[in-house]
Amino acid sequence: QSAERWFMKAMKAYQSGDLIIEEAADIVIKTMWSSNEYLNDFQKYFDEELLAGNPFVEDLRNDPNSMDSLRELFEMCRESGTTAALLLFKYISLLLNAELNQSISQSGTTGPFAHYDHLRPAFRQPSEVDLKEAALLRKIFTQANPNMQDFLTDDIYAAMKYTLLFNCYGFSLEDPSTSASASDEKQSKEFIRNVVKISDAKVIGLFHIASHIEHSSNPNCSVAYNDGSIKIYAQREIQESDSITVSYIPNIHTLEKDVCQVKLLAQFGIIEDQ
Repeated sequence: QSAERWFMKAMKAYQSGDLIIEEAADIVIKTMWSSNEYLNDFQKYFDEELLAGNPFVEDLRNDPNSMDSLRELFEMCRESGTTAALLLFKYISLLLNAELNQSISQSGTTGPFAHYDHLRPAFRQPSEVDLKEAALLRKIFTQANPNMQDFLTDDIYAAMKYTLLFNCYGFSLEDPSTSASASDEKQSKEFIRNVVKISDAKVIGLFHIASHIEHSSNPNCSVAYNDGSIKIYAQREIQESDSITVSYIPNIHTLEKDVCQVKLLAQFGIIEDQ
């Protein structure tokens, strides 16, 4: 039985332009498809994006087999221009670090990663790429945690990968409301929320609260990003107990209804009544 999904509702009334919430990301990572300074520099990406002060990853540095597999994973992502496997590496390593420090709540309602079971799930059959990524991640983590070989099955990896992608926001390092383009110049297999253009999405972030905000083609809120934090602003008057909604697709008001519905179904599995 799946956990109850969380939704975000207004705790009070807001006026247009009001800041509803600002929160730091549970996990944020620069994308491979836009971070050109990292594309040919594994050590730079490891030090600045994957390590990021995480003691668990620091320990991996001393294991040549784990580092060789991580470098191979990095090269796969670099060649394909995708980021999800590196996002999963960072997410799992932070989970393991929290577990080692016994900081994951047993209640499932608090702590930086306790909300995963309450996210909207996105299940897909593992692709050939998923199978390769999962095998490399098992190699990376098994030395430090032998249980990972049994836990991170191909199906579990695919479920985690697509659930995280579905619930992550993609940002340029500019205000999406001023820089968004109605069309994606570069197609990607990685569909994340509020992407400006897939080639302009510099970072991906998962958030403890904001990742539970529902989509609407007529949203009452807008999204902005600054230095690892997300900001949710009211776009119009919102009453207490109203659902907080954002658009998962940039500039959705410029799209024809049919185009919008196709994008929502193809990218997020959403069928929206309009």
